[in-house]
Amino acid sequence: MARWGSTDFRQLKRLQKKMEKLQSGDFDKFCEEAAKELAARLLGKVIRRTPVDDGVLRRGWTVTTHAEAESSSSNKNVKAYAESLIVTKVGSTYEIEIINPVNYALT
Repeated sequence: MARWGSTDFRQLKRLQKKMEKLQSGDFDKFCEEAAKELAARLLGKVIRRTPVDDGVLRRGWTVTTHAEAESSSSNKNVKAYAESLIVTKVGSTYEIEIINPVNYALT
């Protein structure tokens, strides 16, 4: 009979404990936090790629109205803005909506 040698199952046990912790924890909260983190990353990339003319369109990604984007003082933190967004659950899918309210961005 072949000899398989010794096996260390500690990593598998740690993985099992992490999976149990995830199952017993609040899975919806985890998914909402993940969606907000992904939204913050997306916003960071989109803002960098948005053309700058007078800066209104770029500032529009982190405000709720066109007027806010026009004011030069509306420099919000992307992470903080993403945290303020609402995550909705549709079936088994989590959705987060990112809108730029600047008028010429809507066409």
